[in-house]
Amino acid sequence: MAIPNASDAETFNVAAKYSEKFIALWEEGQEEEEKASFLNHNRTAPLDKRYRGEVRQTKLKMLKQKWDPNGVFTTQLL
Repeated sequence: MAIPNASDAETFNVAAKYSEKFIALWEEGQEEEEKASFLNHNRTAPLDKRYRGEVRQTKLKMLKQKWDPNGVFTTQLL
């Protein structure tokens, strides 16, 4: 699991950096198209690793605009 959690933004950023280092180690030696990061393991990886395919990303962005256009829960996908 590589889901950073913290009570304030500064600590979260530190935890997120360690999470990124951990992910880089676990992906070492993989081809780019083989790399994936599943939602129950990571929430900081780039969208194209978490949501494969442009169609899926487009659909998720449309849903985000409909249900959370102000980014109350997260600003990802906006």
